[in-house]
Amino acid sequence: MTRFLVTGASGFIGREVLNVLSRRGIETDAVSRRPPAAEERPGIAWHRADILQDDLSSLLEARRPTHLLHLAWEATPRVYRDSPANHDWAAASARLAQAFIKSGGKNFIFAGSCVSYALPAAFCDERETPLADDCAYAVCKAQTERDLAALMDAAGGRFAAGRIFYAYGPDEPAGKFIRHVCEGLSSGAPVPLSEGADVLDYVYKTDVAEAFVALALSAVGGAVNVGSGEAVTVRDIAARLGEISGRSDLLAFGKVPANRAPVRIVANIGRLTGEVGYRPAVSLDQGLRACHAFWHDRKP
Repeated sequence: MTRFLVTGASGFIGREVLNVLSRRGIETDAVSRRPPAAEERPGIAWHRADILQDDLSSLLEARRPTHLLHLAWEATPRVYRDSPANHDWAAASARLAQAFIKSGGKNFIFAGSCVSYALPAAFCDERETPLADDCAYAVCKAQTERDLAALMDAAGGRFAAGRIFYAYGPDEPAGKFIRHVCEGLSSGAPVPLSEGADVLDYVYKTDVAEAFVALALSAVGGAVNVGSGEAVTVRDIAARLGEISGRSDLLAFGKVPANRAPVRIVANIGRLTGEVGYRPAVSLDQGLRACHAFWHDRKP
C-alpha cells in the first residue's frame, strides 16, 4: 500500500499537498511543529514534531511510509537566504533520510529551490545550468540534494528533488510580493514598488502541490523544475493586479530602489511535462484574480 509521510505539512505548500493526497485517497502522516487542532480531510493523520530536534525513527518504524515528501526548511522571507539554520536543516535532512531508509522507505522526494541556480541563465535547466554558491540557502539545498541522492542510491531507493520557482496563491506568507501588492491595493493607499525589471517564473500553489505528488508517484529521479515555464516581469505582475483591482493609480513604480541589476529566473519545465507528465493548469491571470479576491475580502 502506498503511504506518504509529509514534513512541513502545515506550511503554504504542505497544506495543498495534503489536499491532493486526501483527494487521491492516499493514507498520509503529516508532520509539523504546529499541527491543527482538528483534521477534517480523510486519510490525514497529524504528528507533532520538530525535524531539527526530534528523532522520527519511531514514527517511521511504526507507520512505514513508502514515500517521504520533505518540504520542511527555513523559508522566512528576507531571512532564509543567509540564515545559519540552513546548515541545521541540511544535517536534519540527512538524519531523516537515514531513518527513512532504515524503516524500509524507498522514495524520498525533496523540496529544492530555484535559488540553487547560478545566474544569469536564459532558462534554468536541471542538467545544464550551474548551481549557485552565493548564499547559505543555495549551498545547503544543493549539498542536501547530493547527499540524499547518494544515501538513497546506496540503499537501492529513489531520490527526486522538485526545485520550486516562485510559488504564490491566496494566504501566502507575509513578506511575499503578490500579497504585498494585493494588500496595498485593497487598503487604498499608494503601493511603493521598484521599477519591477526582474523576470521571474510564478507558479500557482495548487500546481506546485499537484506537481510534487505526480513526481512522487512517478519513477523519475534527480532534479525536476516545478515552475510554469512562463517568463513575466515583476512590473507586469503588479500592473495586472492594478487592473484587476481597478486601482492602477496606486502603483508607485520606482519608489523603492532595486540596488542591484535585474535578474531572470525562469524554469525549463521539459522534465516536469515530458517525464513526470504534469503540466501546470492555473493561468497567471486566474491565479492573480484568486489572490486579489482573497486579500480584498480580508482588508481591514
